[in-house]
Amino acid sequence: MQGGCREQLVTTETEDGIRLDGAWIRPADGPARPIAIVWVHGGGTNFYHPSYLRIGRGLAVRHYAFITGNTRGHDYGAWNDRARDEPLLGGVAWEHLEESPTDVAAWIDFAVAHGFRRVALVGHSLGALKVTAYQAGHQDYRASGLGICSPPLRPRWNTRAYPDVLARAEQLVADGRPEQLLRGPDWWIPLSAQTWLSTDRFDLDQFGREHPAPPVAQVRCPLLALCGTEEPDTCLAEDLEVIRRNAIAAPRIECHVIEGADHFYTGHELHVAEVIAMWVDTLA
Repeated sequence: MQGGCREQLVTTETEDGIRLDGAWIRPADGPARPIAIVWVHGGGTNFYHPSYLRIGRGLAVRHYAFITGNTRGHDYGAWNDRARDEPLLGGVAWEHLEESPTDVAAWIDFAVAHGFRRVALVGHSLGALKVTAYQAGHQDYRASGLGICSPPLRPRWNTRAYPDVLARAEQLVADGRPEQLLRGPDWWIPLSAQTWLSTDRFDLDQFGREHPAPPVAQVRCPLLALCGTEEPDTCLAEDLEVIRRNAIAAPRIECHVIEGADHFYTGHELHVAEVIAMWVDTLA
């Protein structure tokens, strides 16, 4: 128990047998509200990033349960335990992004199994793309709202701008070396050949910066989009207008800019928790 909330390490299992670790943070003084917040981490990080935990604690004191869970793409590289097979190499450098909806579903299932009939599904950074792809593809009625936090919306995150890298990745896969790391532009961390191709297939432009009819156009629940003013390489305030313009099926869209906040909202976590809580209040 810490600062008016209870914290518990938890696990869930995906439909293909991968064990995922996470944390469940909930109010210490009485029951939680009926909608839980399911938080999906960004690329190269994990469920216990300090900023995520501070946001969760800020929500718990407002009587919301907060579930922050790993995907198979947690950290830079990781072995993911499987119930019925050998461990699977994952982490952001070796993951297959097409498999991420399975991980998102597992954490929604966890929330429902623990008494929450509805969730607010929130993703940060690469996690914002994962939750958008999930909800666009599944139309999960259990998700009362979709939160998109600091998505990679700058043009530098378009894999198709680097055809030479994709060509090298295709050759490595053809040569039987899909797990070999491949360096791209300086602002990209090295990724395996298989992950470069997976990232291109998945398409990081979930919001329609360049492409017509993006996945976000299929999301039919209320949307919350936010970013900080100090993350110019990832998302600018005007980038949120891309989401507002293209989320044509959402009944309501809110956009917030956190003044002075970096990509992880360092020092501004309680402000983020307040914005999320006020938004979830409207979903009930």
